[in-house]
Amino acid sequence: MTILAVDSSTNILDCAILRDGAVVSDGWSDDERTHSERVMPMVSRIFREADMTPRDIDVFVATTGPGSYTGVRIGVATVLGLAYGAGKRAMGVSTLELMAKAQARRNSLKNGIILPIIDARRGAVFTSAYRLGNINGDSEKLTEIEAPRRIDLEEWRIRLSESYPTEPLQWAEPSSQKWAGLNERDLREIKLIYLGGSV
Repeated sequence: MTILAVDSSTNILDCAILRDGAVVSDGWSDDERTHSERVMPMVSRIFREADMTPRDIDVFVATTGPGSYTGVRIGVATVLGLAYGAGKRAMGVSTLELMAKAQARRNSLKNGIILPIIDARRGAVFTSAYRLGNINGDSEKLTEIEAPRRIDLEEWRIRLSESYPTEPLQWAEPSSQKWAGLNERDLREIKLIYLGGSV
């Protein structure tokens, strides 16, 4: 399975080509204002580095938010255009779930709660919560225990301290190079584009 993945939903633009969950080529930029200008040159560069074309891709993937409304549109439109041109599938992955999985891999966590967090401005964040632990023999299983939401950061901290007073909490912020390990189980068909405002 060969995947082209694009995340432009946060301040970090991150693109990668993966084969069977391993990153073949990737690139990133942390200038949110220029995602629309940088996404296609970045995609072209990682295709050149991988010595591949869009027709070599099995599935095109975009993050579907929450996050920047404009950013999500840029990523989804890019992926849908490339997939249509290549006659291949386009699928989506939750930005928050992707961040939580990347955090778990980076820190080799075995249990606890991972809290992905994206700045929603004016003291608010887009966030959710995932419990990591051994479930039915899968030591890397993430279970969503708090649905994605836009919430005041201080209100979120109070809620977490009241609901999970003794469990280890691990915050996850947007970062580059998050795609390693992505596989088809993590994806879903893009049916709806995130429309902004709230999750």
